[in-house]
Amino acid sequence: MTEDRRNPAAIPGPAAAAVAGIAERLGPGVLFPLSYAVPRSLIVEAVPEKTRLLAGAAGRADPARAGAQGAYRFGPGEQDAYYRHYQESWFAETCRKGGWDCLRHLEIMMNGTIPIFAGLEDCPEWTLASYPRELLLQIRERHAPVLAGGSASVDDLDAGSLRRDAEDLLEFTRRHLHTEAMARYFLACMGAAGARSVLFLTRVKKPDYLCEMLLHGLRSVLGEGLVDVARRWWLYESAAPEAVGRLYGNGFTYTRHLEDRAIDRDRIASRIRAREFDLVIMANIERGTPFLKLVRQHYPRERVAIVDGGDYELFPGQPARPATRRPWRDTIAVPDGALAGAGVIFKREISEATLRAFEARRSGG
Repeated sequence: MTEDRRNPAAIPGPAAAAVAGIAERLGPGVLFPLSYAVPRSLIVEAVPEKTRLLAGAAGRADPARAGAQGAYRFGPGEQDAYYRHYQESWFAETCRKGGWDCLRHLEIMMNGTIPIFAGLEDCPEWTLASYPRELLLQIRERHAPVLAGGSASVDDLDAGSLRRDAEDLLEFTRRHLHTEAMARYFLACMGAAGARSVLFLTRVKKPDYLCEMLLHGLRSVLGEGLVDVARRWWLYESAAPEAVGRLYGNGFTYTRHLEDRAIDRDRIASRIRAREFDLVIMANIERGTPFLKLVRQHYPRERVAIVDGGDYELFPGQPARPATRRPWRDTIAVPDGALAGAGVIFKREISEATLRAFEARRSGG
């Protein structure tokens, strides 16, 4: 655990440039971008054979339709059919939803399909930092004019260019957008590539994609060295299919991928006091984290990671954050403005407003 977070060159993957830009504004080791990822096992090996141009109903690739529920819908237990629909299509429309980072983008790319991402050019440079943003924009520019007509067919497009674009995106996904790559990036940002024992703290309220994917990646990298408290039952293979089907998004993509292992989840308070863990992760922070005060008492800031996977650009405790998204009680109990100083922050949605809020806190404004 001796790597230096001050050196962006030590940060693996495509997010390194965003990491360097944020560090230039806020200083090193304050705030890091963290994007969704998917289990490696779900990413197809090669671009599948295609039978249609555009996933869902035929129509224009515009923000009003992108990802519209009425275009195509799959219910509980239909994950394979959902994936197959993408696999058989050259393109699928997507857009910003609650936040810029959306699991749909990854589900499209992991199935060997090209996303037509409406409005991507407006995404803040620090969000979707792990994505192939320039490549996605170039591909959209090449093909969107033909798709925009609403009556295009595969014959209207350059088949060679189309396949190369799909292959390039799939290769990027296979290298950078799986959960193990996410976990290794996370550990590198913490200067803890050699960590062996990590405590992952959450409340079991409901799924949070960033939390689920980070936990999956860290378990893949660390094995039993990753202690998840509480146990997020829907991530484990033993979870009943009908139960995960009632979860958000029908449980597609994020549920039932982890083996049940003999994880020691007992005596957590005493183990925190003994500083048994190399790192402590306070995940899903907006919904509250157990042992928050105890962790603050016994662990230095640089060994604590705070993960905010919410849709909003501001951090819990910042006054402009919508009142309807208030953090849970033990987060509120942290003195105003102090939460950002309790650990190294990883955030899914980062904009200019995010950075200005952190700069204002640092300057006392």
